[in-house]
Amino acid sequence: LFQLPREARRAGVDLLHSLGTTSPLRTPCPSVVSVHDLIYLHYPETFPPAARLGLKLLVGPGARRADRVLALSEAAKRDLVEHLRLDPDRVHPVHIGGMRRSDEFTPEAELRGRLGLGEGPVVLCVSAALRHKNLPRLIDAFAEISGSRPDARLVLVGHHGLDGDALRAQVVDRDLDGRVIQTGWIADADLEGLYRLAACCAYPSLLEGFGIPVLEAMARGLPVACADATSLPEV
Repeated sequence: LFQLPREARRAGVDLLHSLGTTSPLRTPCPSVVSVHDLIYLHYPETFPPAARLGLKLLVGPGARRADRVLALSEAAKRDLVEHLRLDPDRVHPVHIGGMRRSDEFTPEAELRGRLGLGEGPVVLCVSAALRHKNLPRLIDAFAEISGSRPDARLVLVGHHGLDGDALRAQVVDRDLDGRVIQTGWIADADLEGLYRLAACCAYPSLLEGFGIPVLEAMARGLPVACADATSLPEV
């Protein structure tokens, strides 16, 4: 917040684009800030107290002082205008792109063997284990079909987040151990392979600035079942 404006002045920067939601309150040149979402306001329990306080203190004032604000979707723009009290003429939705499709992917047989996926259909969800991602609802839904499709697997890809332990406990409680797989972080080639072998992509998130896994799945011709919430219908 203090070093960056000094460095921008020293370097004779013409335009400063802050890419990560927060931005300096004063800059020596025109400034643009990309505000990804307001999850810290809608789901504050997702963030540690210090981070939550910092975001509350910095995001709004920085966005109001920037010359332009970039949102990731029309839905995100509406949220920013309403909650940060921004002039809608200064907020511009700019849709983001998905993960680069690669010819390098882990073969299906290797992934099925390593992750214990069996030979049945795979439901893929690329999502951190955070409250707004609504993963407990997805696990409950999967439990409803698991009786008629015991060979199906639900694969949750992404960091375990604050709710990782609770999700693991839910999996055991619903008698889904071995049928719901939480991978944590994985290599790009593994993710590309999972997109290729999955029967569908599920994305039940309740709040997204954009929702890139939905775009990634559609770009690969994978059927998508996602929530009718915030930016997801738009994507």
